[in-house]
Amino acid sequence: MPLSKWPAVDLEHGTVTICERYDRRAGEDREGTKSGAARVVPIRPELVPLLNAMHEASGGAGLVCPLPSERAMARAWWLLSPSTSYAARR
Repeated sequence: MPLSKWPAVDLEHGTVTICERYDRRAGEDREGTKSGAARVVPIRPELVPLLNAMHEASGGAGLVCPLPSERAMARAWWLLSPSTSYAARR
């Protein structure tokens, strides 16, 4: 659910409706999913309290879990990669 928006999250019924996709490079929503079909996905009950707190903190606006930029993700991967020596990370 990293890119779902709060209106797609139904905490009362414990579901998320996936009906659009997000183009991170363009920074915009794209209409429809890759398959063209909307999906309703159940939320695991143990996640509902966390999602309730996140919803309250965000005011129910924006993305549920914004992802970092591609550059930040690539840097994190490089820093955490076991093949990168400690000396190269400094």
